[in-house]
Amino acid sequence: MCLYVCVFVCYRCSRLGLVCLAYMWRRDQSELLQEMVACGLDAILIKVAAIGLHPRKHLGKSISQMMSYLEKMKEKYHVNVCGEGGEYETFTLDCPLFRKRIVV
Repeated sequence: MCLYVCVFVCYRCSRLGLVCLAYMWRRDQSELLQEMVACGLDAILIKVAAIGLHPRKHLGKSISQMMSYLEKMKEKYHVNVCGEGGEYETFTLDCPLFRKRIVV
């Protein structure tokens, strides 16, 4: 999340007596994506909205399949590899928190 959003959310939390936890804020997005995939996240792209991402070509692809392509798009177009700028949306099929995999 951008600095403005993080400050806004943390400010609102403090006004409500809540602690703002933003563990992933300012993390390197490429490292974060690699870590999530390595830990067992299996998600597919269900929406694309960035230059270089094409519905017919990329929808339904897994994040692990897209990682190297997203890195290229990051270098070429400054795309956020985790999709934090709305570049894409995902649907998680499996992760360590799930009891069983979702089959589509």
